[in-house]
Parts: sequence; C-alpha cells; structure tokens
Amino acid sequence: LRPGLPFDIDGAVYKVNRLADQDVLGYVARAPRFALAHKYPAQEALTVVEAIEVQVGRTGALTPVARLRPVFVGGVTVTNATLHNQDEIERKDVRVGDTVIVRRAGDVIPEVVRVLVEHRPAPPPPRFDLLDRYPNCPECGAPVIRLAGEAAARCGNGLACPAQRKQALLHFASRRAMDIEGLGDRLVDQLVDRGLVTTPADLYDAERVNATTLAGLERMADKSAENLMAAIAASRGRELGRFLHALGIRHVGEQTAKDLARHFGSLDGGIPVARVQAMGELQYSLYYRWFDIIFVFAATLWLVRLLALERLLSPQIDFVPQPNSVLPFRPPKSSLKPTSKITNLSTDIPSTTRKASGRRR
Repeated sequence: LRPGLPFDIDGAVYKVNRLADQDVLGYVARAPRFALAHKYPAQEALTVVEAIEVQVGRTGALTPVARLRPVFVGGVTVTNATLHNQDEIERKDVRVGDTVIVRRAGDVIPEVVRVLVEHRPAPPPPRFDLLDRYPNCPECGAPVIRLAGEAAARCGNGLACPAQRKQALLHFASRRAMDIEGLGDRLVDQLVDRGLVTTPADLYDAERVNATTLAGLERMADKSAENLMAAIAASRGRELGRFLHALGIRHVGEQTAKDLARHFGSLDGGIPVARVQAMGELQYSLYYRWFDIIFVFAATLWLVRLLALERLLSPQIDFVPQPNSVLPFRPPKSSLKPTSKITNLSTDIPSTTRKASGRRR
C-alpha cells in the first residue's frame, strides 16, 4: 500500500465504523478505544557522526545529540539525532567519526539505530563521556550531576539556568497547559534574553509584558502583540489541573495534575500537609510512600512562592475549580497487583454495555 501512494504516509489506523459501537468502547485518557494505530517500519539511511553535543531540557537533563552529515531519511534531510543519555551512548558505542544507521523513530524523531563498527576509522576515536566532557552546564556553568539510579545527568541550577527557564516558559504556555497561543520559541528567547521574563508569573505583569514591549520585539507588530496579550488574558481562566501541569513539576504529568486538582478542588489557603500525609498513609500504602506525595505537594507550593505565582491565584486570575472526586487518585496500572481471577468479555451483546455486563457477572 505505502509504495503505491502518490504521497508519504507513516502508518494506518484501524477503526470501528459503527458510531454506536464507538460509544460503547469509549475513550482512555488521550485516545479512543475504538481505533488502533499501525506504524510502518521506519526508513533507514547511512551517515557519519561529525560531533556529539548536548542540549539542556526543561528539567535540566543534558541530552547528548549526534551532529550528522546531512542525509535524506523519510522525506526530510536529517542533520541531528538524539542519543538520549550516557547509558545509551555506551550501549551503542557511538563515537565521533563513526558510520551509523539512522532512522526517524515513528517517522518523526531522528535516532541512531546502530554503529557499523567495521567502518570505524583507525585509530579508533575515544569514547564519549558526558560528565567528563561537560562537568558544567554549557548554558549557565553550574555543576552537572548524575544521581544514583537515574539515567540522565542534570544541571542543578533550576530556573537560574537560561535554557531551563526558556523550556519552562514554553511548557507553561503549551496547548495542554495554559494554552497561550503565539508564545513560541523565538519569542520566548527574546523575552528571556532581554530580561523581560524570568518566571511564568512575569507574563501576567503588565509592567514587564504589555502590547508596547511586545511590539518592539523582532517579528512582532502591533496586531500580533495585541493577539498575544489577548491569549495571556484568556489563560487566566484555565482549569486548576492545567495550571498544576503547567508548573512542570517532575513526575506530575497531565493526568496526575488532573487527579490532584479533582481531589483538592482548589489551592485556596494552600494544601495542608497533614491532609496529604493522611491520604498517603490511608490510600497509597500499597502504591506509594506517603512522603513521596508530600514532596510533590511541597514542591508545588515552593514553586508557587518562588515564582511569585500568588499573582496567578489572586482574584485577577480566576482558575476554574475542579470539584473533588469520590476517588482521590488513580494509581498507575503498573503498580496494581495481579490477582488469580480472570474475566474475559469478548462477545457482542447489543442490548447492553460492557460496564453493565461486568456488573452482572
């Protein structure tokens, strides 16, 4: 099918056609149960690693990136490929000067598949050691550390690191967080480099960010500045779950942020530590250590204070509250203990739903 089409595709989707069946099957958090994606094997090509550099991400992780001799793969010219972390570099034994096979994972993200050792130049180039090559963050100069049990080496400078600050702002403004349309990479670079914005709270400071200052930036005009100010104003009414997700706390993703928001309802008066501790001891004794949960909430409140985000919680910004749910949290599937009882429902029962059938067994 793929070679015979007059355009490029990276896969196909198998879907239940009947709308009534789709309603019965429903959805999971991000995807429908009535559709299944099938990805084709990624196209591969040969190229040479010309250098290995690092990029600093939102959480401070230093991600090694292979700079490649340009090669055409899957419809685009690839010049960079992620190497993920030091363990992955050692596992694949990637070195500068190596001939490698690259592909676009999922036909999207370029990655190094393997090294053709037989084509390695002589004498063999030295192995790449991230901590040896980058003992300090290339963006801010802070020490780089790698904690025991973690694959990533990180800059510990937090939002004082310009790279982390920019990525935090981009995450804060992203569509699934505060959804500030128009606040992209180039604009964030200018806002941070010119000292106009140092924390997400500064986006809501009219003295720092307004139509006049925005219109003075590159590739910005009066109309685009007004549109961005309107998007910032619109973000003041986002749900609490999206706000918690926007803070970018490690281990608190989109779904966990929604669960936290449903449980606590709002941040009015802060989050009582005793309440978190009790919830951890009673509800999570089988799944989490309660002090891990306390740490998450403590980090949230610390970020709110550090970033001066009390302004976001004041009357001028009205977050939509999320009512408490009957079940405070949903533990991850991987932590649920298996049981010896197995129930398999695979027949077509047009007169009832799957949930109703389960209650009758």
